[in-house]
Amino acid sequence: MHSLKTLVGIIALVIAQANPCWPEVLFESRCADLQQWQVLDLNGDGSVAIVEDPTVPEGYGPDVFLLQGGEMFLFAKGIPFSEGTVLVLWKDHDPLSMDADGVIAFQADYGEDLSEAHNLKQHRHHFWIEQDGDEGFQLKEQVDNENSKARVDRAGIGLTQDSWNRNGWIWQKLSNSDGRLRAKFWSSVVPEPEEWQIEVAHWEPRPGRAGLKLFSGKASAAYFAISNQDLTVIPPLLDMQVSPAICFSADLLRADLFINLPKALPDASLELTCRQSGAGEMVLLTENKNLPAGNSSLSFGGSKSPLKLPEALQPGPIQFKTTLRQHDGAVIHSASRTIELRSAAAMEEEFRKMRQMASDIIHSATDPQDAVVLNAHSALAHLELFQKRLKQGQATEAEKSLAYAEEALDPAVSFMHYAIEKQKLSAASFVMGETYELTITLRKLTPSVIEPLKATLVLSDDLRASTPLTVSQDIQPEAWNEGPVNLAFRFRLPQEFPAGQTTPIKLPSIREGYHRLLFSLQNGSGETVWMDSEKPVGSDYKGTHELARIYVTQNPRDLLQLDYAAHADSKSGSIQATLRNCDNKTFSGSLILRLRTSSGTKIWTGVVPARIAAGETRRIDTPIPVMNWYGDLLLSADLFHQESLETCAEKSLHLAPPHPWKVTAFRGMKVDQNGDEYLTDIHIQVEGPDIQKATGHAVIRCNDRNYAIKRLDNLPGVTLIPVHAAMGTYLVTVTLLDGKGEAATTEIPLVAHVFENREGNLFLNGEPFIVKGVNVHGMIPESPERNRHMMRFLKEIGFNMLRGDYPPVWEVDMAEEENMGWMVLAPFSVNSTDYFNKHYGPHAFAQMREVTRRFIRAYRDKPAVWLWNSCNEVTNEIEDFLVTLYPQYKQMDPAQRPVVYANLFGQDKSLGQDLMAVNYYFGIPQSATSRQPLIERSLVEARKAGLPCIFTEFNCWYGPVYSKGIEALRGIYEFGIDKGYAGGFLYLLAEDPDRHPAVIATRETLWTNPSYIAALHHAFDDAVVEHTGRSSESITLTVRNIRPYWLRKVRYHVDEGPGYSAAGQLGDIPPQSSANITLTAPPGTGDQFLSVDLQFETHQGLKSHVVKQVAVRE
Repeated sequence: MHSLKTLVGIIALVIAQANPCWPEVLFESRCADLQQWQVLDLNGDGSVAIVEDPTVPEGYGPDVFLLQGGEMFLFAKGIPFSEGTVLVLWKDHDPLSMDADGVIAFQADYGEDLSEAHNLKQHRHHFWIEQDGDEGFQLKEQVDNENSKARVDRAGIGLTQDSWNRNGWIWQKLSNSDGRLRAKFWSSVVPEPEEWQIEVAHWEPRPGRAGLKLFSGKASAAYFAISNQDLTVIPPLLDMQVSPAICFSADLLRADLFINLPKALPDASLELTCRQSGAGEMVLLTENKNLPAGNSSLSFGGSKSPLKLPEALQPGPIQFKTTLRQHDGAVIHSASRTIELRSAAAMEEEFRKMRQMASDIIHSATDPQDAVVLNAHSALAHLELFQKRLKQGQATEAEKSLAYAEEALDPAVSFMHYAIEKQKLSAASFVMGETYELTITLRKLTPSVIEPLKATLVLSDDLRASTPLTVSQDIQPEAWNEGPVNLAFRFRLPQEFPAGQTTPIKLPSIREGYHRLLFSLQNGSGETVWMDSEKPVGSDYKGTHELARIYVTQNPRDLLQLDYAAHADSKSGSIQATLRNCDNKTFSGSLILRLRTSSGTKIWTGVVPARIAAGETRRIDTPIPVMNWYGDLLLSADLFHQESLETCAEKSLHLAPPHPWKVTAFRGMKVDQNGDEYLTDIHIQVEGPDIQKATGHAVIRCNDRNYAIKRLDNLPGVTLIPVHAAMGTYLVTVTLLDGKGEAATTEIPLVAHVFENREGNLFLNGEPFIVKGVNVHGMIPESPERNRHMMRFLKEIGFNMLRGDYPPVWEVDMAEEENMGWMVLAPFSVNSTDYFNKHYGPHAFAQMREVTRRFIRAYRDKPAVWLWNSCNEVTNEIEDFLVTLYPQYKQMDPAQRPVVYANLFGQDKSLGQDLMAVNYYFGIPQSATSRQPLIERSLVEARKAGLPCIFTEFNCWYGPVYSKGIEALRGIYEFGIDKGYAGGFLYLLAEDPDRHPAVIATRETLWTNPSYIAALHHAFDDAVVEHTGRSSESITLTVRNIRPYWLRKVRYHVDEGPGYSAAGQLGDIPPQSSANITLTAPPGTGDQFLSVDLQFETHQGLKSHVVKQVAVRE
């Protein structure tokens, strides 16, 4: 029989819970009203509300403070705090996406009158305890208006998303006494721990205000107290949590019990009941348990063993109650929670309707790349997320998913109001000082939009570094009354040296070379408006569009027209070029005409004499006797005088096929190993009427050599052609002969390299791959020559990838030439979806999808694009944002390159991506090792989702301190690879003052730190070279492959200065294997140092090398 003494002790504990803080309390708030508080909002977006929270621990609530915003305080009125204890019961609402970074602030240098601080947004001196979902538990100090720093950092400790946070509610406690600051935290359902997670001598004790601080996100507070003594919290004898708080299926309900007993309670009885208004109490289960002394927990229900709720339950509130009894039935304590059961019938009906609508749109589409179809794929993604959220009982989020799906399917959602219908330019190349004309026809897509507009035409140099010409015209609303608007721009190009200039100039008014003619529309507020166009420009994705790429010269000759005209028989044609001589002298030269495929394959070249009298305009027709190519072609003309280029022009052509057949090709999505070969497939399909009459063949080339030649026999149908995996581009040339023997040829470029996810590991061309990347963000955009030098320098160090937002296309092409890859970042970075909704509302996601489509079109044909980075460090509705963007990439990229989201520190989202990525830094006074628990946790989350994981950013945050940068390389990057990461991207190329060391100091000096460069080599090198043997006649060096992929075509060069060198070839070295180099012993005696340069390839075409200094001991 249970002793009476034990029962009395338990009852006393129950009574004590009603008043958990025994000493004198100077300030106490149950967080049910704001009369005792003052609010200071430093970010201008903060709010405090009093709301009911059904999850608040027993004895508190139901009313709590709900704080939201960027940076705000709640100060206790009239209570300066210098010594004693501050205690708060709080909850971090969204630790993963938008953690709260709080919550105790103290010794704040603010007076009772906060008006000045509020109006001026003053950051005055204060301390605060910051606990969050990514950093851990910290004591921080706001030093002045601009600077704050961590005084004590317990990195990775107390993360609000971790399992120690049993029910979401956290006690946080600060003690300032005996010249020491102490802080601790614990779950509200466990006893207070004796140890302090932070304890440090207080270097600056002084009175100041105390209260709550929110640094981001959303937090709730249920209790706050200040005392001049310690405040002791008595844990609940019995508490319960029932989740989810809003439920659509009783099968998902789970009850967690938290028990704290002063002594063991053998043969105790636990009863779980439920009750609805107007109905009696229903017993769900009764269990007898031997409950131990101290803290324990029990769980009932959940998806694996659902609670058996009565069928009579109706949608509405349901109260659950747990009663703890002695074995004789005497009640010891009880706890209750109320959840809301909702019917999902209406939402599920909407789900079914929208899923059917989206499927119908997709299956009936004639153009799978149409925006309506792509939006339908995003709608399906939102609906899939709806199902997940509904199952998890996330009512608000599930409703949001339905709303986003509905928006994606809504044909009335419109933001694209104008389109360029046609354009005509009076010349194909320009001469400085001459006058030209451009006519543009604009069409209004949304008649209801009525606004004044300004049409702006800009001539920019090829790098967009200067704009030598800008002209504009106003378009009044009534101009659209009669239909499309026709604009006529007449403009005169400036001279290199301005007419009438009497002093030397600093810069030429216009430079010789290629320029871009750009067009945009601005509304009455000066904001660029959306236009439907095939060529949006770079990061000006919204409204700046490229009309032409024009060569500008000071030579007085221009090309007014350049075109190809097919003859009636469609088997031949002619190139038409109209030349103008603006000089007062006759010109004699040569016109070189070239016709190529869009990939550069030569089709035809011709040279014709060009003699043009002074002031004459002359058309030259050049026949092409046999023309059997069709598809996307490039026509170019270069006018030479002797060996000097006078002017040039290019024109893109699209020639229709001379037969009724459609030829398509795509590359397989996997690589198979066959012995020593790594193979993928090229799929060629020919469709159309009377296809049985056609015969043909296909030639597949890559890297200037033939990979396969295949007859196309079984037409119609799909022909599979196995080819060796490669880097670069497969050029698939298909020639078809009709029944009369007439040939027609087209070329289809396909991105060659294949990325795969194999059981959570990243593979490239059939082998494990390690990203050795750097964030370049801008590279050296004003100088292609220096840019190429920089790429070669990075390649020499061992980098194989670059990351940056919206790089110029020429930078991407240059990376391909230098055997490197890009991860291109779309223009969604370091922002909240709240910003997108505010800036692009009311249909922000629809516009972001269009931005993404334009982004993909800019780069999808570029083989140097290895990875897509959909967005970077986005907060708030991040899962909705990721799933709306992801289908755009999967439907628009025929190469199916992996999509990556760069997770904010500790965010660990895995939806809407093929490759999970994380950003990790450590700052003062942290170390790289302090981040390692979080780095491992991110990898665990990636593994749960079945995804590989990389770093999209990593470094220290000490400023350009290279010893700390080396620590980051070793403690983050190399540590990650050892644990299973697939590498990542260093942040940054050039030093970031007050933040990071980098590969170079500045883009101007290109200064490097030798120790840091050596550390990069250590992190990136695929092989080590060791001295393993020596005799009087020879030495042996062992090359050890330390990677999980092959080193192929390994060549070596060894030297010890001018007196000794050797070179040779080792062939291929398998993963984690070695090969020996046997050399004639170098002359001399004693220890010697050899320089060993290894050159090799990995991943079927990725070139690399390693340089090692090897000590040869006597």
